[in-house]
Amino acid sequence: MKKIIYKNEKEAYSINIEYGSIVKNLENLILRKNKKIFLIDRKVFYIFKKIKNFKKNNFIKIDCSEKIKNFKNYYTLCEKILKFE
Repeated sequence: MKKIIYKNEKEAYSINIEYGSIVKNLENLILRKNKKIFLIDRKVFYIFKKIKNFKKNNFIKIDCSEKIKNFKNYYTLCEKILKFE
């Protein structure tokens, strides 16, 4: 695993580069008991499908492009998020 650390004046961020790390990190995140909603680009949704019990999680598939960047789409997205319990 490669690790890159980026520091600025206030924060430090680490980036881990490893095969399969996205699935592993998502599974760790899902195991936490707090409520969460995943906004997932349709192009990489196949990665989310690799997670055990992915259907039990709250997720919204979106098209990440310039088309989504308008008030109507943000309004629709906010409504979908607020419908989750």
